[in-house]
Amino acid sequence: MKEDIPYLKIITALVVSLIHFILTDYTIVLGFLIIPFVIYLLLDIKLQSDRLFFMTVFIIWVPTLFVFSILSFITFIVIICSVMLIEATLKQKFTQEVTLTYLTFLMGILSLASVLILQAFNVIPSFDKVRMSVTSWYESQIDEVSSITGQEVDVETIVSAIQDFFILIPSQFFVIAFVIALYTILMIRVLSKDKEELWTYLPFSKWQFPRNIAYVYFGVMILTLFQDSLSDPIYSVVVNSMVILEWVIYIHGLAFILFFLKSKELKTPWIVVVMVFSILLKPITLFVGFIDMLFKFRQRIKSGGR
Repeated sequence: MKEDIPYLKIITALVVSLIHFILTDYTIVLGFLIIPFVIYLLLDIKLQSDRLFFMTVFIIWVPTLFVFSILSFITFIVIICSVMLIEATLKQKFTQEVTLTYLTFLMGILSLASVLILQAFNVIPSFDKVRMSVTSWYESQIDEVSSITGQEVDVETIVSAIQDFFILIPSQFFVIAFVIALYTILMIRVLSKDKEELWTYLPFSKWQFPRNIAYVYFGVMILTLFQDSLSDPIYSVVVNSMVILEWVIYIHGLAFILFFLKSKELKTPWIVVVMVFSILLKPITLFVGFIDMLFKFRQRIKSGGR
């Protein structure tokens, strides 16, 4: 053990963890808001003592297994794995955006895999069963409204929209994971007393993702043109991959636009206005990010156009 850990710190971690699981069972949003605090407290203990960390984890694990819901148990697994990943990124001196990328995929994969495993063992209903239940409910409501008003309602459009929503559920795990991962990293940076031990800070304008992502995105986009010939499972994978890749390229595009504006030495109010429009006009920002990934305009601007 590197130094003595006050028992108050361990008790605080236990109390905050239990509050998180209680809130998760009753309201998921509030439960998610407390995740960064649980991760920070457990990370603080982990950095000082592996033995006390695993003891604390075991104490937390008991009520999550026997008292709280399956959702709380899944978040427990995600939190513990996230703590160990974050500790590794700190020790290996990763940059903040690399840590954010790894943490996003870890949270997304663990959450989605946990749900799929539970569905395989019939602990929770599958997405298809939920979709059929929702569709059946909507159709019954539409029939009732039509019988009262005497007007025809386009049932097929509504059913198609519900089906598209459920097809995209896997990708939403990663979108939500990104939000939670970003929130977690920012809160750890705010709460940490020793800022020097944290990740190397890289301004958002310097964030860059590999060019290979643009190639993969282009290939997946070509596959969507043949969606009629794809089987349902393959089509689901393609569509969800598109959503995840679009978010990565969108973030890359926002970073490039901010870099370009700063390179032109525009005043802050103009930068804010342009960035707000860039956030709202996602298709344009997505195109800008895709083009910059392919042709590396950022490097050309840095080198004066050479």
